[in-house]
Amino acid sequence: MQSGEDILGLLIASDELLMEELFKHVQDYLFEKHICWIQQNFIFVLHTVFKLSSCKNLQEYCLGSICADPEPFITSKNFLLLDKNKDYKFNKKSDIYSVG
Repeated sequence: MQSGEDILGLLIASDELLMEELFKHVQDYLFEKHICWIQQNFIFVLHTVFKLSSCKNLQEYCLGSICADPEPFITSKNFLLLDKNKDYKFNKKSDIYSVG
């Protein structure tokens, strides 16, 4: 089995190469087989997928999970590695989140 990071890399490559069908299958596979990896690497995944407009499902999953339980995200040793030039907004009450 491939690592979550490898699968995320394939997702990015399939997006850049405009391979929509491959992108869909890779994203589904990532959710099915690597959900624990995504949860353990929210910062990395979040930083990566917000560069890609086609990754709405993954963006929404990450942000929804963070809004549901922000403590592991905020207390992560990698929290400070988030891009300081991006404004990540979370509104738990209305489940609205965005990046500016």
